[in-house]
Amino acid sequence: EIAFVSVASGNTADHAAVQAHCTTAATTYGLYRQCVVGQDSSNQVITPTALQASAKAFNDPNVILVSPSSFNITNPVSLKPYAIGAQYAAAALLGMFAARDATIPLTRKTVAGFTSPNETRTTSQAAADSSAGLCVIEYKGNIFRVRHGVTTAIANVNTAEASVVRAKYVLAYELKNGLDGLIGSTYPTTEAPLVVASSVNTILSALVASGLITSYGNLSSRLLGNPTTVEVA
Repeated sequence: EIAFVSVASGNTADHAAVQAHCTTAATTYGLYRQCVVGQDSSNQVITPTALQASAKAFNDPNVILVSPSSFNITNPVSLKPYAIGAQYAAAALLGMFAARDATIPLTRKTVAGFTSPNETRTTSQAAADSSAGLCVIEYKGNIFRVRHGVTTAIANVNTAEASVVRAKYVLAYELKNGLDGLIGSTYPTTEAPLVVASSVNTILSALVASGLITSYGNLSSRLLGNPTTVEVA
């Protein structure tokens, strides 16, 4: 399953389109995705206040917006610093997510490929960015690292951490895929709730063993009027 998407553009209209894609994928097709995006201040000024306002406008657990909006790389021809937009840092973070298990956050992980900051953030400014819902890449000890892997939906503990949101989506996928094999099977109405609950228990036990979740409570199940629908809680 595709878990993350991005766009090689610093344009905010393109970012909104990617956000809309994630929303449609989830609500219409049951495909849960997050996007990582970055604006581009390599050739124009984007103030910290404006970038923070963009994050607050998204306020979406599926959107991870990078701060700052530009970084330096070494031009391979001139060997001089060359400023590029944060859309490329977003692509780097996407790759870092893909290379790690869902439960591993990007917080304090090193981001490779950039040589020096093109924009400088003080410690207090970086903290303000994080509080606004920006995923800050800071420069510490001559290395770039993720200060805190947050989404733009920073106000709620269940949506603020990108890794928590990702783990929730993996859980949904595992349950959906695991129960898909029961569709089309026929069981007596007295047995169907137990069969479904047993399958859910097996899936959750495997997720505990993998470390995706730590535990789960006792399961109960029942038919919901229609004998083709079983509720497990």
